Amino acid sequence: MQLPDIVPEAISDLNFREKNELYVVSGYIVISVMKNYKTCPRCIASTGSNIVSNSPYSTFLKLKAYKPERLFYVDNKTFHFFLDMDQIFRSYFNKARMIQNLDLKSFFLNKFSVLDVKYNYFPTCHNIKKNLMKRFITFKLKTKNEKKS
Repeated sequence: MQLPDIVPEAISDLNFREKNELYVVSGYIVISVMKNYKTCPRCIASTGSNIVSNSPYSTFLKLKAYKPERLFYVDNKTFHFFLDMDQIFRSYFNKARMIQNLDLKSFFLNKFSVLDVKYNYFPTCHNIKKNLMKRFITFKLKTKNEKKS
């Protein structure tokens, strides 16, 4: 299937609160991938840990930490991976959603492929990078109340 060529919209950067929210979501997505896909300790270690982060964007997550080491803190590289996916998603979403019968999940997986070289540190043993992309797209489409296709 030929995917449409869409010119991305200019979008603004996320503000501090929005980055804090994305940081929380990033940890939940990693946990979701751990629970729903085959992974190994190496895959998970490449994304972060349950040790409290010093990231300025972990403020909201720290507020939820009633018991030590119960939440997942993504590392800086993984958080930037999520920031880049979010930027791509936001820049194409409004135009892509208007195209009838467009498989949005396939469309965004294709758009996220530009991140493959930049984020080549993820292990390939269980394809964690692609699984993170899939879960992120599913999350964003649910929050936008859109069907995948």
